[in-house]
Amino acid sequence: MFFDLIKYTISFLIAIVCFLLFLLSAWYLFWKLFLSRFDFIRELFSSNSNHNIQTASTTNTRSVLNTSRSRKD
Repeated sequence: MFFDLIKYTISFLIAIVCFLLFLLSAWYLFWKLFLSRFDFIRELFSSNSNHNIQTASTTNTRSVLNTSRSRKD
């Protein structure tokens, strides 16, 4: 009887670990294949300031290009 309880407890813990591994791997694949394409979601989950700096410099470059184009017209 005692060994049955240990066996059930171990199998329950293994099932929980397998479920968590499946959940984490599914989230990782979903992140890589779909969610990382959206800037809003990326900003929510990452603290990478280099990307924000790069985005700001790209935006500034675009505004300078648009300003120079409008002056030519």
